Formats: sequence, C-alpha cells, structure tokens
Amino acid sequence: SAHPMAEHASLLRDEGSPRKPEKRFYVAVVGDSCAGKTCLVSRFVEGVFASECKATSGAEVKRKIITVENTVVEVFVHDLQGQNVMPSFYLKSPPSALRIADAVLVVYSIPSAASFDAVPEWVELARRVSARKEDLVIAIVGTKADLTCRRSVAEAAAACASSASGVFAETSAKTGAGVDELFECVVAKGLATAPPALSIDLSGTGEAHSGCCCVCL
Repeated sequence: SAHPMAEHASLLRDEGSPRKPEKRFYVAVVGDSCAGKTCLVSRFVEGVFASECKATSGAEVKRKIITVENTVVEVFVHDLQGQNVMPSFYLKSPPSALRIADAVLVVYSIPSAASFDAVPEWVELARRVSARKEDLVIAIVGTKADLTCRRSVAEAAAACASSASGVFAETSAKTGAGVDELFECVVAKGLATAPPALSIDLSGTGEAHSGCCCVCL
C-alpha cells in the first residue's frame, strides 16, 4: 500500500539521474508560521524563491529525487501547518507525517528570536510521537540567513541541535545557500548505519555562524 506521505505528494522533481530511486526518505517540516518553512521547501524541491510564500493550510507534501553518497533517494517533504498551531496542538493526535518521518526539520527565522521560542517544544514533540525513536534525525534550521546583520539566536539554536544529537543548519531560501546541503546532510545521516561524524562549512570562511552552515552532530 502507498505510504501516507507518498500518496499525497504534489510535485516530483527529478534531478536528472537515469537511475531509479533506491530508497525513500520522509521529512516533516515544522515551526512557527513566520519561520519560512514553505519557502525553504519550495527552494529545495522546485529550485525557486517565492517572495510571498502563503501560510500553509493543513499540510502539503512535495517530493524530489536526489543522489546522496551514490544512492538515489526519493525524498518526500511534508510541510506542516504553522499558522496559529503550537506543538501541544499535535500532542493528542499527531499527524502521520510526524509519526513516520525519518527526519524532522524544526525551522525558525534567524532574525526573529520569537520564532525560536517554540523550537525546544517541537523537538520534544517529534521525539515523543516518532515511530523511529532514537533513530529519528532532528535538524534545527535557521532561515533567512541572507539577513545575517539581524542574526538573533544562532548560539541557542546550535546548542539545541547539539543536545538533540541532531543537525544544525542556517539557510537562505532567497539565495539558495545551504538548502540542498541541509537536505543531503539530513538524508545521509538518516540512511547511515552508524552515526556519521560530519561537519560541513558552507560559508567558505571556516568561521562558525558567519554564514550558512550545516553541521551533523
């Protein structure tokens, strides 16, 4: 039978690989309504930046085929509603996207400290309802990294990712910086048979928090 995410997928983007997908990987994206989740997903799947991303109503699933470490992977990305929804809303009746996800991206806006407030709660919710339990990949994802002059909570976000043994990333849907690398890092970590020791500096400077970065912990 079809997977709950797969049967609702709205878009398939094939990166051009002649090989058929060897794996399927399911990602749930959660966070505050102003965090930029939909723009992040659109940049990854469609390769475009929508300057006026509308708030997600309910949920939307998109998919894309990528190659990670020579493995062709069909990635399903489930963008969960963020508008007026807090983590506690999903506690009693968590959506299937959270229960069966291989990875959960908890998204906040780098310039907005307020958008980070619920991040620890989202992480706790993902851990509690996940069928993968300790194998679940958690990523703390900052968006709007092109507005680095307004950086707010980078250190707290990195610490949160570290405590969750997860991934910390800063991305920009506007420029595309760090987006593909984020998903590749998350998928690689999820598919690995052993926890990978991987650190990727996407800023080109070698300096922590100086640009877009992705660190798998």
